[in-house]
Amino acid sequence: MTAPPSAAKPFPRPVSGGAPLPGATPAQIGHWVGMAVSAEEQLHDALLMVASRHASDGDIRDGARMLAGWSRTHAELGRGLQRRLGPAASEHPERLRSALFYGTRVGGVGLLADLQDLGILATAVRSAWTVVEQAADETHDAELVTVADEAGRQTDRTRVWIETHLKLAAPQVLTVPVDAPAELRASVPPTPRVASIPDPVFGPVASAALILLAGLVGLLLGRPVLIASLGPTAYLQADQPANPASRLWNALAGHLSGVIGGLIGVALFNAWKAPTPLVDHVLSPERVAASVVAILITVFLAALLRASHPPAAATALLIALGALKTTEDLVNLAIGVIVVAVAGELVRRVRLHGVATHPARRSLTAATSLARSEQPTG
Repeated sequence: MTAPPSAAKPFPRPVSGGAPLPGATPAQIGHWVGMAVSAEEQLHDALLMVASRHASDGDIRDGARMLAGWSRTHAELGRGLQRRLGPAASEHPERLRSALFYGTRVGGVGLLADLQDLGILATAVRSAWTVVEQAADETHDAELVTVADEAGRQTDRTRVWIETHLKLAAPQVLTVPVDAPAELRASVPPTPRVASIPDPVFGPVASAALILLAGLVGLLLGRPVLIASLGPTAYLQADQPANPASRLWNALAGHLSGVIGGLIGVALFNAWKAPTPLVDHVLSPERVAASVVAILITVFLAALLRASHPPAAATALLIALGALKTTEDLVNLAIGVIVVAVAGELVRRVRLHGVATHPARRSLTAATSLARSEQPTG
């Protein structure tokens, strides 16, 4: 039996130093190192999620956990590079991750879909390290060369493992009649985890729980803190936890942008006393103009603050259309936003990271799986 790559060759210690990087080069390279670090973090979480979803398959479970350990190591080394090159965050890997692994992933068909999505994410990781490696060669930076080369090589082995399991699973899954009850039973993990709850179940329940929490806080305080724009925020955080727009900062700064945009729109067109469409059933030119300006400023400010949060547009319109007029209304909105945003951040973190973060385990099953992935497949 061939030993798994991690057992045969530990990740080498980076060689510090290298030629000084000229001009703006450190920031440019740092951006791509940040891209690689963020992509590794997303791949790490996705591998652990897949291990949890398909825990009944020992090959998948143990292999994915081991590969997640590699990604964690790569990310840590990348953050070490960032201390020298300067931090540079990138949302691109998060946006990619948020578009993957969605829906009910049950049985063999679900495994194929998860493996395909893992392959897409692993390819993004590899391309980021390839860019860094090319820059490292050009600048003769020994530390960059070492980290990028070895991280790239191990990511290649991750991609081979994913491709191998796709090839092994596809014939059985797609050519044998499906026994739905048996598939469903086999998909239930031995130890239930948040990551293994199907999206169509988790999303609605978590969204409703966030709104219930805001409602209970409002009842306790005797304030109407349930504002219409809280619904889209709860929906986004529960249904798309990997989307950067659902993060705590985005929710708080996004709604603040909506408040500022709405108030500026109303002030510019002196729409304070104009009819309120939701109450008076009359839409005045002042309210229309205020709404246009409110949305423009909200989106601009959110982009400036790196806090894109589409539900904030609802806050801007509520103010521009006169549904929220007084200081008391804005205080109630602030309380509701803080409650939902903070609780929603907890929900999304548990959903994304609330799985067992085992170290790279050299179990017999994982060793067999990774050894098999090194063999040619037809």
